[in-house]
Amino acid sequence: MIAPTPYPNLPNAPIQEAIISLTIGQQKHASIEEVEKVCTKLKATYPRLKPWALNEFAFQISEAGVNTSHQEKANGFVLSSDDQKKIVYLSRDTLSLNRLRPYGSWADFSADYKAAWEVFSAPLKVEEITGLTIRYINNFTIPTAGWEEYLLMRPTLQSNSVYDPSAISMGEVFSRYVLVSERHMAQSVVSLVLKPENADQLRVIMDIDVHSRTAISNYPGYHAITDVLNRLRDFKNQIFFSNLPKAPESFR
Repeated sequence: MIAPTPYPNLPNAPIQEAIISLTIGQQKHASIEEVEKVCTKLKATYPRLKPWALNEFAFQISEAGVNTSHQEKANGFVLSSDDQKKIVYLSRDTLSLNRLRPYGSWADFSADYKAAWEVFSAPLKVEEITGLTIRYINNFTIPTAGWEEYLLMRPTLQSNSVYDPSAISMGEVFSRYVLVSERHMAQSVVSLVLKPENADQLRVIMDIDVHSRTAISNYPGYHAITDVLNRLRDFKNQIFFSNLPKAPESFR
């Protein structure tokens, strides 16, 4: 177990959406109907319910031409709170909780997930958790003047050459980074979007998706999940604060 790093709490954190998602191994719910029974037990907290369907598209190429088909497949259910700020996705083997702005705190968010997990997993004999993921989508602006001081994770552009000395400026930029932490036994995919908001502000969307590189085998109880989620969050915070050095003053 790794001791968590004491990163600062940001009173106005730029979190647009936060997600915790777990996928279990073979000991999944037997049917969609069984998942629906779980939904009824969560109804007091998440009263809004709708089906969660997946769209499957198929292409077949033959001498006669190209045939396409589309099939909608029932995958589970989507539950939400009355204010639609908390959204739960349930399938036979996956439980995800999305928290929309205002985020609140990690303590509250993780407690909400634990409460939903205990209901979701109660009918099961969980032996293995194969997928553990947290994702934080941050949306904020930084000053255009001196923006490099605010955002250290950024694309670079060289425009000067012996062939053409004219300047090139960036418009909208999308970049993707795959990062690995041996300490946290995790991998992260960071998607970064930069777009001018106006002459003085630059819009930044920093999407940090972190997943564990190890599964939980011989599942001993929720404390094992807590340990993994804490190290995933620590890796997320390392990425965020290392690349936004002015975050404590920008989001106070």
